[in-house]
Amino acid sequence: MTTLAHRPAFAFACVLAFALGASSCAPVRPWERSVLASEPMRPDARPEESRARGHMLGARETSQGATGERGGGCGCR
Repeated sequence: MTTLAHRPAFAFACVLAFALGASSCAPVRPWERSVLASEPMRPDARPEESRARGHMLGARETSQGATGERGGGCGCR
């Protein structure tokens, strides 16, 4: 049950949540696209590091089938 004393706080919280949600959605401008397409922003910026990480995770998580690698989780192939 909501009392009259809680209604302004609830209304303020709703307005604040809407304002925060609306401000987080913004289109990417053309001059900002070059920054987002730069080398450090790529998910696979360092292929050799990704390969090593994949091998390590494969040895650790293969028994769960998370990486699609074969093996029993001991590190051998």
